[in-house]
Parts: sequence; C-alpha cells; structure tokens
Amino acid sequence: MLGDFYQYTNLLVFIVQLVRCTAVTWLMRLPR
Repeated sequence: MLGDFYQYTNLLVFIVQLVRCTAVTWLMRLPR
C-alpha cells in the first residue's frame, strides 16, 4: 500500500509540473 501511495504522489507531482509548464508557456504566448 505504501508503494502505491508513493507512485500516486509521484504521478501527482508530475501532473503539477506539467500543468505549471503549460501555464508558463501560455503566459509567454499571450499578447501583453
């Protein structure tokens, strides 16, 4: 069970990083 929790946390961190990268890219692409 602890292994599954660790894997879920790792996946959650990966998703957060991906969303942050996408948000930064969108902010750079938006016209000021």
